[in-house]
Amino acid sequence: MLEVAQYLSEKFYGGKGSDVAKFSLHRPMLPSHEELILQRQVPKSDSYQNFSVYTLSESLKSWTSIPTMSNISGDTSSRTAFDWGASRLRDCVKSHGCGQSVPNTKLPTRILDLSPPESNDVQKLRLYEPDQEYAPYACLSHCWGPPDLQSVRLTKSEISGYKENINLDSLPNTIREAIQFVRLLDIRYLWIDSLCIIQDDEEDWEKESMLMCSIYQGSTLTISAVVSSNCSEGCYRKAPVESCGSRVPISIPGDFPDIYVRKPLLHTPFDIKGRSHVWGREDRRYGLVSSNHSIRNVTL
Repeated sequence: MLEVAQYLSEKFYGGKGSDVAKFSLHRPMLPSHEELILQRQVPKSDSYQNFSVYTLSESLKSWTSIPTMSNISGDTSSRTAFDWGASRLRDCVKSHGCGQSVPNTKLPTRILDLSPPESNDVQKLRLYEPDQEYAPYACLSHCWGPPDLQSVRLTKSEISGYKENINLDSLPNTIREAIQFVRLLDIRYLWIDSLCIIQDDEEDWEKESMLMCSIYQGSTLTISAVVSSNCSEGCYRKAPVESCGSRVPISIPGDFPDIYVRKPLLHTPFDIKGRSHVWGREDRRYGLVSSNHSIRNVTL
């Protein structure tokens, strides 16, 4: 670990020699995974900076004292990130009891039809009112934000036109990116409250809002745009470079795998930034959704 500490000292702090002594080694007891941490105390402070030490999980040989992990892509819009999410979904559907009844879920009153997966017209998008039909579908949970950012929503005057076509370019970033992700998963239908509940129809809103728990519960997965405070900020984010993993340039004996370091990734319980609460009449303006709706499905 001395050479690893030396590398960290030079890469992140411009340190040499004795600066290595400021690092200490820890192996925290975490319920979900094993981690090896090099810790450095911030000068003139009681706080610490931590670095995970690991080898790649795909390595053929492993160190007995160093845990194996995977590097992250650093960009949730990347193909690598999508492939990871898709593999988690496949594993859930095949291996977990929660996914066995999803294909037999009844579609909501209204839903966005993204066009069949085999269709060449990838821009085709319309509002669909199924008649007692059953099929897999996804949901989007997001914060709409203030009224001036809500460029598109379903109203009584728009419903007939939306049944013919919805202009994808007119939609805010969060909705466009959710549509892109769901299409990549070959899921045809997507439910979004702002486009599937008639927002200026009190009777429709009262009826559909009462069904929201079952709608989220019955979806194949829910995309939760938890890092966005409004509908224009999108679903995707990029991680800091220091969180993506760097190979430590040291000589490794034999066939043992290279050693990597990165800032520890946060493994915190799922939270919607403190916005989880009971759905109420005033929430139509912001699209706030309780995390309790996602009971059976996968949340990404």
